[in-house]
Amino acid sequence: MTICVHCGKTAISKNSEGQPTCKNHKDKGAKHVSCPVCGSQMRIRSGRYGYFWGCSDYPECQITEQLKEHI
Repeated sequence: MTICVHCGKTAISKNSEGQPTCKNHKDKGAKHVSCPVCGSQMRIRSGRYGYFWGCSDYPECQITEQLKEHI
């Protein structure tokens, strides 16, 4: 089960950036989050255990965070 990047409810679709969203936020724009270490933009990644935020400067910066941390 994936959560909406805007509110934390169950996601049913993706926005224009491919970020998981609920029915209330499906037309809302992308959420932008900066990396706490290097300042680069974090992107939604898909992994073994679902979606997560990953630094766009990977592999130089390997910071990852759960989606819940930015809701």
